[in-house]
Amino acid sequence: MFLQKLSSKVFYFIFLIAWIFLNPVSLYAQSCHGGGGGQVLAVLSSGQRYQLAHATSYRLTQGRFDPYGRYIEEAPSTSYRSLVTLWGAAYRLSESWQAGLTLPFIYNDYSISTLERSSASLGDPIGEIRYLLWEDLGFLKYRPSVSFYGGIRIPLGKSLAESSDPLGTDVTSDGILTPHLGISLSKIYSPLKLTWDGSFFYPFQKTISKMRGKSIPSYVLKNGNRFQMAQSISYLLNEHVTGSLGIKQMWQRPNLNDVQIVWGSAARLFSTLASLSYAPNTSWGFTLSYDNAFPFYRYLVNQPKTKTFLVAGLYNGF
Repeated sequence: MFLQKLSSKVFYFIFLIAWIFLNPVSLYAQSCHGGGGGQVLAVLSSGQRYQLAHATSYRLTQGRFDPYGRYIEEAPSTSYRSLVTLWGAAYRLSESWQAGLTLPFIYNDYSISTLERSSASLGDPIGEIRYLLWEDLGFLKYRPSVSFYGGIRIPLGKSLAESSDPLGTDVTSDGILTPHLGISLSKIYSPLKLTWDGSFFYPFQKTISKMRGKSIPSYVLKNGNRFQMAQSISYLLNEHVTGSLGIKQMWQRPNLNDVQIVWGSAARLFSTLASLSYAPNTSWGFTLSYDNAFPFYRYLVNQPKTKTFLVAGLYNGF
């Protein structure tokens, strides 16, 4: 819908700016965001026995969109910066089944006026099982690769209820056990690769009896169910270098406190991702990427306005 409203010249201009900005070199853990989909960092392609992956991202928060979609810019003396390091691994269980695990480590550096805090701690690990229904076969022109996956995020990080920091720099989790289900589709029409990924998240409910380490009247919290989609198009520049442009959407239902709707807690996110990938051989791959909400700011609700830069690498075992 968005592309239909833009002239072709404007679209090419946007793509060119993203391309120039990212041109140094790269590959965004290609099996994860370049077409593998899912919520874990490492996803195996056909023929791979295992994969080890690493990604480090720097995120700068500039402001926030409130429950009505209005933008609230941070004061010049306020800054929120995060450095997130992900370690991932995937292992093939059989021809059609694989398992993956991602472990995050998060460093937050916040400052408000003269108050500054920083903290580094473990985030929430994610485990996932994936089943390949169809492979992408070149002679079947209209049949894509289709995979189903399911997993769970385990709340091992510190939540706001457990935080003792006045700025919440030690908060790396919502403290909620969250399973997910999803489906990934991809199709290669050389030199292009088209991908689509959709996933559904169902956070379990939890009894909250303290906040920031202090006791409060207990209540049962159920975070809103969430649906997420991602689409991308990749272009193979040569046998080693691939450029990708993608968009992501997320919708979250309102939270429930003791079965009562928490008005203003629903959320919506639209964002774009541009990346450049470099694979010197079949075993190694590297990526640089840039992610923000341009040009979809007006669709954001209950979301921070951020810029995220990422560097990733992976090793494939056969």
